[in-house]
Amino acid sequence: DSPRTESVMLSTGLFQLGADYSMQNYYPYPRRSSRMHFGPFTQFAARDFGRGRVAAYTDSTTLSNFSALHPGRAELVLATVDWVGRTHSRGTWRWVLGSLGVLLLAGAVTAFLWLPDRVGGTSLLAAGVVFGCAVALAVVRTSVRGNFALPKPHTKPTHVAFLREGCEYELPIEDFVRDREKSFDLVYQWVLRLRYFPRVRRTLADALQDDLVVMVNPVGGFGARDLRRLHRYVESGGKVLVLLRQPSATPALKRLFDMFDLRVDPGPFEYFERVSHAADTQGLLDIFQLEIDPSVVCRRKALVAADGQSTGVVADGVVVRGGKTLYRMAGLPVAAMYEAGDGKLLVIGFGELFRDSAMGHTNATLPDEQLKARFRLLFKLLQFLLPPEEHLPQAVLHEVKTDTAWMK
Repeated sequence: DSPRTESVMLSTGLFQLGADYSMQNYYPYPRRSSRMHFGPFTQFAARDFGRGRVAAYTDSTTLSNFSALHPGRAELVLATVDWVGRTHSRGTWRWVLGSLGVLLLAGAVTAFLWLPDRVGGTSLLAAGVVFGCAVALAVVRTSVRGNFALPKPHTKPTHVAFLREGCEYELPIEDFVRDREKSFDLVYQWVLRLRYFPRVRRTLADALQDDLVVMVNPVGGFGARDLRRLHRYVESGGKVLVLLRQPSATPALKRLFDMFDLRVDPGPFEYFERVSHAADTQGLLDIFQLEIDPSVVCRRKALVAADGQSTGVVADGVVVRGGKTLYRMAGLPVAAMYEAGDGKLLVIGFGELFRDSAMGHTNATLPDEQLKARFRLLFKLLQFLLPPEEHLPQAVLHEVKTDTAWMK
């Protein structure tokens, strides 16, 4: 907080937690608590030093792998590197613009004092101030947008969109995760392990620009226009992964699945609540001809591929009927796929398996055999929808095969 530095990012949320000795690095899981010490601090400071520049992040997680692909992080890091890489000028342009501003202000005041009609002068001065502020804001906004524009990649990246609109789950993109049972941050992070690039998409229209759309626990909010757009996306070769949680059903999901002849049976657990949710989810499934019936559920069952091969995973799941069955629990279908040409919509009835609390809580957890099986399944699903041979350069493909050799 030195007066010689400029606070680029300020935060009033400096929270202090005690060490968690159950964690490998003693770092406690971030959470809000009334027992925490808190206060303001500078997250990012910068200053000029002679003709050079210095930038300092006080929060190292800003640059960490597990948050680098959260919204705005890449723009912040690249813009910082660009700013630091420039030579600081003597500030001549500032003096020129400042002097011009002073002259304009002096001229405006003089005109106001000498105009005979004070009412007209006041109106003219007010209009000039408003116009000047509007122009200044527009110029600043345009400049900021230009400075924060990401460079064009030399190789087209494969993007995996995590849709927020109409979906009920959490990511730590604006605040700490409030409900760890609803967080899918580890899935978001580990997509990068396959050299696919995850990104948050606020609306369905934006998500449909990417190679794969991930919809976690869809609960509604999709209009007829959105559903038709999603159907065209799949029909034209797009890929969609739907992860269902319990209670999983919503009318929007029903309308979606009905278009693809798929049905979801959430089961009797919290039956009356599920009936309400089923009505919501089914609305999304309708366009894919899928159906939700809150009558069947699988509890702590082994997950088996359609060909009978064991995945090594034990989990809960809701029954998904219709389309092509990919996985079963106790002989019941829990994952179904709709295909249209190259397009695929894959509905996973065991989506709870991929929440943070079921995937090791943090990325520092040493996996046991069950956790390895769950990550192996996640990677297999992603590579099934986005075959590496079709979406990655040859050199990168070799890296992925090396990194995922343990999956065999």
